Amino acid sequence: MRQPRRFQRLRMGVPRLPGKALWLVVRANRLDWDAAVYDAILADLARWQAAGNDLTGLQIDFDAATRGIDGYARFLADLRQRLPRRWKLSVTGLMDWSAHGDPQALAALSHIVDEAVVQTYQGRTTIPGYERYFLRMEHFPIPFRVALVEGGEWAAPPMLARHPQFRGYVVFLLNRGTRAAQKR
Repeated sequence: MRQPRRFQRLRMGVPRLPGKALWLVVRANRLDWDAAVYDAILADLARWQAAGNDLTGLQIDFDAATRGIDGYARFLADLRQRLPRRWKLSVTGLMDWSAHGDPQALAALSHIVDEAVVQTYQGRTTIPGYERYFLRMEHFPIPFRVALVEGGEWAAPPMLARHPQFRGYVVFLLNRGTRAAQKR
């Protein structure tokens, strides 16, 4: 039996960081959201912006299976319609999307999201052999950032700086069992 839907805020209060571009990150374990979940997220976005923050948008942190990108794209298309246009939509993505993802599903996703943050780590360590995945990203159709884990091993593949969709890095900071991200 599935657990009931619930929305749990992991951050108490609203940040106040004027002059810093912020993303509201929502970690999702499932995609069958109800109206209450959408309403809570949209209210949080409005509160963060009303507090004087430069809110860039919403990032969905969901482990979408490579073979399930088309279903994920349908969920995100619905979310995009609910999200006011002033905010961008970002998603985390697996490196495997570039190697084994359906090109048509990825192309559809590129019309829905503003960027993907490609995760190069699992848990607290860099995934061994990450370089092989980047060799297959030549035709990746979505603007992307590369997510690194604080203290993880990383040597940028030579093609990365030349990739027309590459937008920089996100470093996931390790802090007493929680994680926070910093874009650079």
